[in-house]
Amino acid sequence: MKNILLILICFFLFTQLSYTQTRNTLWLGGLSQTSQGWGRTPEDLEQYYNYDLFNVISLQGLDNTTYQPDLGIYGAAANIDIGNYPNVLGLGHDSGGLVLRAMANGSNNLTAIVLDGVPNLGSSAIGFAINSDGSDGETQAEFLIQGIKAIKADENCEDCDLVGSFEFWINDMKANKELLSEMTSNSPVINSLNQPENMPQIPYVVFWGSMEELSITTLMSSRFFPATGDADQFTKCYADALSRAKEDANKEFAYSAIDNLSGFFNKAIGFVSKFFGDNPLSSPLQIIQSTAAFIETQREEITSQLEAIRKRDQELARILRCELANQLLATEWQFALAENGTFITEEVANVPILDCLDCFDFDGEESWDDNYTSNCIDTDCINGVETVTVLIPESNDGLLNRSEQLLSGAAATYHLENTNHFQETKLENDFSDKIQELFDGGAGAAFVVNKQ
Repeated sequence: MKNILLILICFFLFTQLSYTQTRNTLWLGGLSQTSQGWGRTPEDLEQYYNYDLFNVISLQGLDNTTYQPDLGIYGAAANIDIGNYPNVLGLGHDSGGLVLRAMANGSNNLTAIVLDGVPNLGSSAIGFAINSDGSDGETQAEFLIQGIKAIKADENCEDCDLVGSFEFWINDMKANKELLSEMTSNSPVINSLNQPENMPQIPYVVFWGSMEELSITTLMSSRFFPATGDADQFTKCYADALSRAKEDANKEFAYSAIDNLSGFFNKAIGFVSKFFGDNPLSSPLQIIQSTAAFIETQREEITSQLEAIRKRDQELARILRCELANQLLATEWQFALAENGTFITEEVANVPILDCLDCFDFDGEESWDDNYTSNCIDTDCINGVETVTVLIPESNDGLLNRSEQLLSGAAATYHLENTNHFQETKLENDFSDKIQELFDGGAGAAFVVNKQ
């Protein structure tokens, strides 16, 4: 009986110790041009959510220089030695996820990996930014920037240097073309990693991000102001500048209008009133002649009023041209993402069907004859509704398409909604709920991180 009791006590203690065992983790960010890395994410998961995890790249574990993304995907993977840490869960963002995939062959202590915003099938947008199609060496992104700057030329656009920041980002990527080219579609590295024999030999999950609407200001804010959380610095600055410009234009117009109109009409009323007072001084003909002469003398003020209108319209046109340039930048970048992406076939139901062509009698004078009125206003003209098939560009996170981030064979796939590429590692976003679900066993025991 005592032996049985002792065995039960030992089993209980063993299970408790196993349950509270610290999970070793390996957090790899991407290249600085395309990833903000993980920052304080591991520490925050411990501090705020009580997970008992240990980041093996730390002061207590491997040296920080162990992970060197500038060695390339395979070079960085070969430089990381986790032999002293059992049961390591790897988490990688951007190219960091590709490094984990290069390590995930079952030959080391890496037992599961999390791929967050990873270009598993390569990135068409990165290719748009760094690859040149012409002999002059300029990329498609550089041609785009030149066009945007041409629209803004001499407009004195106060937009917080959004285009300048975008240009800096593109130039930075191009300057690191050798490394970033490993992440482009159909690169040797991407093709190698996706060979059947090189697919991960350990369990893996995929986190993929998307934005409801591509906002180039939000994307650049996340890139250049990572410490501000969800604050959209470029959008706020741009909106404030746009509002001020519109207000100034309207104020200038209003002040000119008030000064000119009130001055003119006050003088006109004063001038005319002396003819229509208690003691009229002139005949009707004299009044008309005198009033006409007065208006002629005030022509300069009327001209000033028209000039104020012209300046107001000119200023508003300038503001709209500045705004158009920023919208065009976002649109062209969206086209770049869609160019090598896929389109989703979607059926849209309840589309009205109009079938009035037979009762339209169109003459050569670009007008409809009476048959339209007599025959076409009829309920038979509307045959009802039908379901039509449309093509919709796939979702993206501002840098990667959905299909570029997904990877077949994943134990689970988590969608980070309304999250751009640079926000995918932040606990302030949708990532917080999803990573807790994962750590709590949502995708299986391979990804569990115990609470302290």
